[in-house]
Amino acid sequence: MSTREPGWMRRLGVYLMRHRRNLAIALVAAILGAACQVTTPLVARTIVDDVIVKRSTPLAPWLALLIALALLAFGFSYLRRYRGGRIGLDVQNDLRNDMHDRLQQLDASTLDTMSTGQLVARANSDTALVQGLLNFVPLISGNVLMMVLSLIVMFVLSPLLALVSLAIVPALIAISYRMRSRVFPASWDGQQKEGELAGIVDEDVAGVRVVKAFGQEQRELRRLADAAGALYGSQMRTVRIQSRYQPLLEAVPVLGQVGILALGGALALGGAITLGTFLAFSTYIAQLMAPSRQLAGMLTIAQQARAGVERIFQLLDLRPAVADAPDAVDLPAQPGDVVFDDVTFAYPDGAPVLDGFTLTVRAGERVALVGTSGSGKSTLGRMLVRYYDPDSGAVTIGGH
Repeated sequence: MSTREPGWMRRLGVYLMRHRRNLAIALVAAILGAACQVTTPLVARTIVDDVIVKRSTPLAPWLALLIALALLAFGFSYLRRYRGGRIGLDVQNDLRNDMHDRLQQLDASTLDTMSTGQLVARANSDTALVQGLLNFVPLISGNVLMMVLSLIVMFVLSPLLALVSLAIVPALIAISYRMRSRVFPASWDGQQKEGELAGIVDEDVAGVRVVKAFGQEQRELRRLADAAGALYGSQMRTVRIQSRYQPLLEAVPVLGQVGILALGGALALGGAITLGTFLAFSTYIAQLMAPSRQLAGMLTIAQQARAGVERIFQLLDLRPAVADAPDAVDLPAQPGDVVFDDVTFAYPDGAPVLDGFTLTVRAGERVALVGTSGSGKSTLGRMLVRYYDPDSGAVTIGGH
């Protein structure tokens, strides 16, 4: 029976749980801030209906309450943004450290197949996308809660107007799903091409003397220009997708606001609802505009971050081909003789570099290995420190 691999959100959640204290503080601040924002229109409704129209209550206490709610909302917003930003940086730092640790554990044959540019892109741009997504988590959670509480209050005040405000939800869901299916592959392709560009830059910087010695400057410039052009085209594809769907996500709530204002104004003029209720509804609808715009941005960032997260975990999931046996022991400070016993080794898709090689080096003895380039001298040194294991035969140190 096959076990399903956990999704990228669940795996990222494991990193979030390492910083659960900051996460809890940010979420609580988001909840309390949302409660303050939902309460404010109700206070304004009371001021209009009871203080201005009916003149049945004094104005000063309600004004004081509005000021207090504004100060509390500011404090909770600061706490939410500060702790949320810290969570993003902490998780980004954890991912970078885990990638570094994984690279230290991999064997040389696996590392030889990996592009330096792709590793740099994962450590920099991919983790930056993850940080950008996590900065949104406390913010979007508070706004989602505010939307839910606002809708509850709106249904209590006027079920008809609340139903009209919900009419835009199916359109938002359809547009969001369509956008999601297109942004993710475009983002993945862009991240891959960014890694390829970084790899070319790394090769040219490290091998600048060789490039100059053979007069290949123009060739390398063309390679770099071609890679940069491919990256530009891939990123423009993402921009075109965003420019097509994000305005729709922002325009649909505005259409809902127009419907609410038209119907609510007619109900207020007809006496079906009070002027204060109409004002409260108008405020709630205006408050819902910001979460709607954030939804558009969140969907884009989430799909870009998903591409980055999956590329990061693609690296973290690599397992070394060379690993210690369960009964492996630590070598002593003076381990003894080094013995290559009938060692045969070939690199992938290549002829054997070593074939039946045998050598014994006594403790304290110095031996020089002499041979032409490609004869296997460096390979023997790498096998001694176990960057590679032999295809057959054995390498022992002090009998181990």
